[in-house]
Amino acid sequence: MMTVIQNSSDGMEVAGVFVGLHLNRYYRSFPVLFERLAQENRNFEYNFTILCLSWFMKLAQAAMYDDRNSASVQIARRMAASCKFNGLTYRYLGKCQYMGTQEVDINSGDDMAAMLKRFLYENCNSKTGIEELDAFLSRAVREHRTLQQNFTRFCFEWFRFLVDNAGESKASHIKLARLALQYKDALPYI
Repeated sequence: MMTVIQNSSDGMEVAGVFVGLHLNRYYRSFPVLFERLAQENRNFEYNFTILCLSWFMKLAQAAMYDDRNSASVQIARRMAASCKFNGLTYRYLGKCQYMGTQEVDINSGDDMAAMLKRFLYENCNSKTGIEELDAFLSRAVREHRTLQQNFTRFCFEWFRFLVDNAGESKASHIKLARLALQYKDALPYI
């Protein structure tokens, strides 16, 4: 299914496509998506890890949840209470390589990776970008409870991918991923 991204720096739009459409229909593309994201530099991997960790901080504030996402909310609250993930900041990424309107296939890991790359490059390099990164997370929190659970699972799979491919790396985002994986409980498939 094809859709057009009108504004690739718009957090609400990108979250709607990624969390609302992609994770709702097709999440077997994780390995391809992760490989494409990992082709970027270490600062990009770091920023994507911070976006995933920020998801848990945002979800921890959710006032309304039910059985469909209660496991995610409880994990997020434990992570937020630990204070180990609070106050993390994004790094400057350099010149954005991904510009313009993009037609994406929501079932394609390649297309989702390109969209997420563009989104992070555009927003981690501007003063107003932090608002768009927060808008992405706010939109994800407003998605259907099952999709919140899917995004939580996606973030943990990203952490697992980083750790499994890091070897003995002591990079800060790898340390954060290792730490975050300690909070992973069994998430039910719903």
